[in-house]
Amino acid sequence: MELVTVNMVRWNTRCLSTGHQSVTYGPAGGMGGYGSWLGRTPAGEICEIDLFADPLFEQVNSIVKSLRASDETVDEATRDVLGFACDPSPADQYYTFMYTVCCPVCGSEEVIFGPDDPPMVEFRQIPRVTHKKWDSIEPKQRIELVKRMLIDRGWIPE
Repeated sequence: MELVTVNMVRWNTRCLSTGHQSVTYGPAGGMGGYGSWLGRTPAGEICEIDLFADPLFEQVNSIVKSLRASDETVDEATRDVLGFACDPSPADQYYTFMYTVCCPVCGSEEVIFGPDDPPMVEFRQIPRVTHKKWDSIEPKQRIELVKRMLIDRGWIPE
């Protein structure tokens, strides 16, 4: 698994469901630098996708565009389903590229998070996504996978 070094800000989190407190990281300068997005698993694992160098983004985005009736939500729908085209994390969970932070204990998205004051910035090594399974399937199967995820996630009707 290729690791990339990313400039990140330490975030403190508190789960509103359990009260659990933890630490995670977000990219310095926002939720994703120009040309890259960060993905997260419910357990808090972080990965990176290079939108310019990795053909996966364009492949998934073009399928989403072909299946969507509304251009206004194509980017958000692509962010939502992109992780299902990626190989699972080391903990065997799918990444999401939505702006979501989950409690690593219960998986709840009801989490308050933000940087230290003043923000603590550090370089972290995180894995770059892989997509060996996606690469091994035929284009028709890729379309069906994305379509199923769009239906399951409420982006298109069944």
